[in-house]
Amino acid sequence: MSLVLKSTINKTNYFSLLLALFPIAFVAGNMIINLNIIIIIFSCLFLFKKHIFQIKFYFLDILILIFFSLVLFAGFLNDYSFYLRGINWRGNFSTIIVSILFLKYLRNIYSAKVLP
Repeated sequence: MSLVLKSTINKTNYFSLLLALFPIAFVAGNMIINLNIIIIIFSCLFLFKKHIFQIKFYFLDILILIFFSLVLFAGFLNDYSFYLRGINWRGNFSTIIVSILFLKYLRNIYSAKVLP
């Protein structure tokens, strides 16, 4: 018991405690789960402040973002030129829709990335 009382509370121990309370929150009910999640979110924002929102881009990340922005730009330009000429090739603004739906692959690339 003395080991528990002598340990200092730092960021790691605090978030470990909040995550350890999660199974108890499931037993307690939906409101306690929501409170636990809100406490975790506000604690992260308060303790880490701007460090959460800093993104470090590497060369490959920049190339991937340029590629997807080029696909979006080409889709908008293509449909705009079809619209001005009065050509209804595959439907109204279908290339824009396909270009926007193509962004799901961008999300898959960055969700698979392991953060340090």
